[in-house]
Amino acid sequence: MEEKIAARPWQDDGPNCNQCNSEFSAINRKHHCRKCGDLVCVACAPNDNQRPVPEYGYMDSVRVCLKCFNPKKI
Repeated sequence: MEEKIAARPWQDDGPNCNQCNSEFSAINRKHHCRKCGDLVCVACAPNDNQRPVPEYGYMDSVRVCLKCFNPKKI
């Protein structure tokens, strides 16, 4: 049986995206990345950027930011 780790704490709500610094509005809504916890806009976490995050207990696809959806290979 695979052991899951506790989910990362979400960033506090604020007026701007944690990644691109764009201002949130009625059109530019805020979302929390389910993997890193950043408060992000729709440009940084598009609706179709979804995947399971089993290490945090999300077995169904959930919204994640671009950096978590396609992390850079080191």
